[in-house]
Amino acid sequence: MRFPVRAAVLLFALGILAACGAPHAVAPPVPPPPTGAACLDALGARSASFALTAVPAARRGCAVADSLALHSTRSAIEPVAILSCPLALRLAEFDERVIQPAALRHFGRPVARVRQIGAYSCRMRTGGGRLSEHASGRAIDIAAFEIEGGPHVAVKSHWRDPGPRGAFLRAVAREACGWFSVVLTPNHDVWHADHLHFDLGRYRLCGL
Repeated sequence: MRFPVRAAVLLFALGILAACGAPHAVAPPVPPPPTGAACLDALGARSASFALTAVPAARRGCAVADSLALHSTRSAIEPVAILSCPLALRLAEFDERVIQPAALRHFGRPVARVRQIGAYSCRMRTGGGRLSEHASGRAIDIAAFEIEGGPHVAVKSHWRDPGPRGAFLRAVAREACGWFSVVLTPNHDVWHADHLHFDLGRYRLCGL
């Protein structure tokens, strides 16, 4: 009788491990941002610069609730990013609480500009399968940070840099896993070799 008991325990343990490795729908550790008017009020209170903008629903199912054009948080956003208000608010909070303190630690100066290369876009996920979180304005791809007075910190060039630029990028990405649902970095796959992907989708993944 001892062998079946051991086998059952082993199968149970393997089941637990398999469940831990599967993607699952849970909220980020930081409470989810508000929506609607409450989101706009909270974003305005963060001193963000933005303009309301309509994003027409597309036949492919793309649509952005509470859409806006985000011009700046504590940092200028270049180019201006079309996002859902909840993602814009989360980015503003993240800039204030994580990006700027990390820049001060590593460079002694704040971030002046965030260079983004992907905000709202009506498209499928890389590799296909389903609509990207970009298709609902819930994702942003950040390629570089401009520190006030220099230097320029680019994900493609400096992710593995042993100096302060690499340390800054990795610190920002590491902290992002507590603020966003999905964080993808150059360590995750070749499609993210030149940017950090942050989104507020249904699933959790920390691609460090």
